[in-house]
Amino acid sequence: MKNREQYLCCLSTSRSSTDKLAFDVGLQEDTTGEACWWTIHPASKQRSEGEKVRVGDDLILVSISSERYLHLSYGCSSLHVDAAFQQTLWSVAPICSGSEVAQGYLKGGDVLRLLHGHMDECLTVPSGELGEEQRRTVHYEGGAVSIHARSLWRLEMLRVAWSGSHIRWGQPFRLRHVTTGKYLSLIDEKGLLLMGKEKADVKSTAFCFRLSKEKLDTGIRKEVDGMGSPEVKYGDSVCFIQHLDTGLWLTYQSVDAKSARMGTAQRKAIMHHEGHMDDGLTLSRSQHEESRTARVIRSTAFLFNRFIRGLDTLNKKGKSTAIDLPIESVSLSLRDLIGYFQPPDEHLEHEERQNRLRALKNRQNLFQEEGMINLVLECIDHLNVYSSAAHFTDVAGKEAGESWRAILNSLYELLGILEVLHCVLVESPEALNIIKEGHIKSIISLLDKHGRNHKVLDVLCSLCVCHGVAVRSNQHLICDNLLPGRDLLLQTRLINHVSSMRPNIFLGISEGAAQYKKWYYELIVDNIDPFVTTEATHLRVGWASTDGYSPCPGGGEGWGGNGVGDDLYSYGFDGLHLWAGCVARTVNSPNQHLLKADDVISCCLDLSAPSISFRINGQPVQGMFENFNTDGLFFPVVSFSTGVKVRFLLGGRHGEFKFLPPPGYAPCFEALLPKEKMRVEHTNEYKQDHNGVRDLLGPNISLTQAAFTPMPVGTSQGKNMLCKLTFKNYVSLLNLQIVLPPHLDRVREKLAENIHELWVMNKIELGWTYGPIRDDNKRQHPCLVEFSKLPEQERNYNLQMSLETLKTLMALGCHVGITDDQAEEKVKKLKLPRK
Repeated sequence: MKNREQYLCCLSTSRSSTDKLAFDVGLQEDTTGEACWWTIHPASKQRSEGEKVRVGDDLILVSISSERYLHLSYGCSSLHVDAAFQQTLWSVAPICSGSEVAQGYLKGGDVLRLLHGHMDECLTVPSGELGEEQRRTVHYEGGAVSIHARSLWRLEMLRVAWSGSHIRWGQPFRLRHVTTGKYLSLIDEKGLLLMGKEKADVKSTAFCFRLSKEKLDTGIRKEVDGMGSPEVKYGDSVCFIQHLDTGLWLTYQSVDAKSARMGTAQRKAIMHHEGHMDDGLTLSRSQHEESRTARVIRSTAFLFNRFIRGLDTLNKKGKSTAIDLPIESVSLSLRDLIGYFQPPDEHLEHEERQNRLRALKNRQNLFQEEGMINLVLECIDHLNVYSSAAHFTDVAGKEAGESWRAILNSLYELLGILEVLHCVLVESPEALNIIKEGHIKSIISLLDKHGRNHKVLDVLCSLCVCHGVAVRSNQHLICDNLLPGRDLLLQTRLINHVSSMRPNIFLGISEGAAQYKKWYYELIVDNIDPFVTTEATHLRVGWASTDGYSPCPGGGEGWGGNGVGDDLYSYGFDGLHLWAGCVARTVNSPNQHLLKADDVISCCLDLSAPSISFRINGQPVQGMFENFNTDGLFFPVVSFSTGVKVRFLLGGRHGEFKFLPPPGYAPCFEALLPKEKMRVEHTNEYKQDHNGVRDLLGPNISLTQAAFTPMPVGTSQGKNMLCKLTFKNYVSLLNLQIVLPPHLDRVREKLAENIHELWVMNKIELGWTYGPIRDDNKRQHPCLVEFSKLPEQERNYNLQMSLETLKTLMALGCHVGITDDQAEEKVKKLKLPRK
């Protein structure tokens, strides 16, 4: 018998206190040996061995290895499954009917939210900051609660063989609150409360969905096997909830006009025989990760509250009282939780790692919103009552004493692992009120365990300031416990060197050339650690010129260029400033901040203006570089220090863009030279000049791309050009001005149309189709139309190319004429006289 990836097996150990001959039953990952093999025997005489097992049959399971029955026994006020000589009858229950599940429809066991008023409010319970008694009430609440775990409900069907079948109108079910584990119950006449599993009877907790309040289907509907027909759809169906026994409707209690105007009132959920016209609810299914985290919150809160109550009892009554502390369960739970909140592996693929980081952040937010941080700190408070493991051993016993330090360290490690605590203290300074001296001492002790961990120091820093005001008590505690006997302040000042990287793409302009003049690329920040050393981490992105950008390793003030924007030949952006000539100019942008992880920076270069502009996460930055020197070739560049991971997105197969380029801008990968492979390389200058003497500090390999300077044939009117013409062994130098003859205007238009049609044929052969917007992923282009239907800008571009082509031919000494099919007919024939 298999449970997911493990098999039910009979173990060789025995922990039963009532039956010494019984063996434990557990799970193992493989089928080695006979321990995981069981024989099935019919429990009634109506079935004989060899017949097929049917749904509903009573069975007896016998272990082949121990020849004992799979048995359910009672011990220590709980149930245990073991292999014993006593029989237990087991029933066959179906888990799948073979029928398909309709996507988007409600079925039993789903975790969902009940939304009221077009998703403005949802049915929920009060936050975890309130007492346990107040959290039993139910109300409608709007705002951010729609993404909190306390608004999740699990729908459990009643009186059906298929608990996971589709829910139908009028079918009875129970609503179980996920994070508390309690059922929605009708008490008294119209009051609603959450009741525990022991007190929640079917009569008070049975509800059903109705399509409307007027037309009620009171007939008995025949039970069907399998999934049944889907009827209630997520997001579309408007459901009215009716109590099955009393016929009352779920509605809300009206609030007074003043509270309604202020918008602060929470409408209490009640049951009424009529209700309101807008009592209809829409259903929203939760994500799997969200419902799983909510179940983890429920089990963790139950275990930690039980642990805290046990410590309270132990503290009041002393060691004379036998207290059952769940030490082992808490230790295992903490170990699982630390693994549950562990950051993803660095070696994962980027997309998968980003998805896991987002899921981790959502889990942390759900835990924080449900008050789990306070619960962890409360556990720490109760354990810090005891000064040492020996003290705890004397009170709680040897086993508990051995686990005291491990549990305490695990609780601190669980606090985000320190990151969550830091975020809580920064975003919610009022949390400082629950931080006490014992917490600070325990955090400082982590420095001895983990060394000068910057996360620990960040937490200590956030404890010292609240709303911009110094917290003197915390500062004194930290100084008294941190400085004596430690040399933490005696550190060697480390220099965080800045490196520059660029792709082998070089962009320039030349008068009369047909190359693009507007270029675009993006840079993604994968990771950035703010302070690897005492200096702030460096990250700038932008453009640089081959004419003078020469950053030196270890450069900076007194050495020359250190990064993008530290000289007059590069132009950088760091999220807050535009950098050029080592001068920072503050700019404005939405959600203004220094560049951080997951930011996407769009870099635009317009060589015709000239101008350089930036966008951050698709939003334009209010500021740009203009009227700079365009001599030399420009290239994308990023400069950064240790602790930074970034990626270039150059377009096409060299990194698909996250945002569409502005109109008229071309992706940088199109400027890659033929037969060149795309690569990203260091931008280092390994030389310095001292009084005219070149001092080489390392290899100086010139790039082939940097040596290429486009020099097209000059064709512009008004420009002088030297052409060498050879005619009958006669060589002459002529001073020419290229002027296109009037009769070639029609040739220019035909040539432009032909250029466009050749381009269209090439695109179609590569699989491109017409689309209103250019999309490189779908291979759609808006210019795959007739020449006459092209946008004016594109049509003028082709006309300009044909004009320059004709001028170039004439500049090279070629003659362009137009053939006349009727030329022979137009020739006048004359008969010359004979001499």
